[in-house]
Amino acid sequence: MNDVSQVLSEFDRRFFAIPFGNSDFQNRKFVMEAQYTPERAYRALGLRLADRLNALNEARFNLQRREVDIEELQEKLAGEIPDKFTRRRLEIDLAEKQSTANYTTKMVSDALAEVATLWGEIQKFPEFTREQFEAAEQQHFEIRLKRQVQGVTGAIDSLDLITKNNGEFSKMLEHTKTVLLEDKGL
Repeated sequence: MNDVSQVLSEFDRRFFAIPFGNSDFQNRKFVMEAQYTPERAYRALGLRLADRLNALNEARFNLQRREVDIEELQEKLAGEIPDKFTRRRLEIDLAEKQSTANYTTKMVSDALAEVATLWGEIQKFPEFTREQFEAAEQQHFEIRLKRQVQGVTGAIDSLDLITKNNGEFSKMLEHTKTVLLEDKGL
């Protein structure tokens, strides 16, 4: 086996661009288009976006804490440490803190890419009110439950999502926008 540091370096290089969160395809097909109404799709995108934004916020604070920890460890190591075991522990702590930098950078990059995709999809929707969302709930659940009664669940449902005409969802969204504009007298 190669030296572990070589494997880690090669891993970082090979997998930086490969999403470890959801791919754009997953977000479009299994987050957005898996919904039966535009209101539900909008909500699903918002939930996934909230998750990614929270992950970025958490990563930001973790990175700040790690920077402080590294600075503190470096300062301690620069000073007089009479005990060789204490010095070794501090060196290990510092190496450990520094070792996660590449993976954290990758995960932040993945989250930022997802945020860009999700936000781009959200921009295609009208801004729904709570009342509009609630009014569409019966339709969503009727469709969902009818599909379940027909046995369209699990893998069958997923295959249907990835093979169905991509234009269907766009047509549904355009129809919803038209209806909402008519309701507003526009």
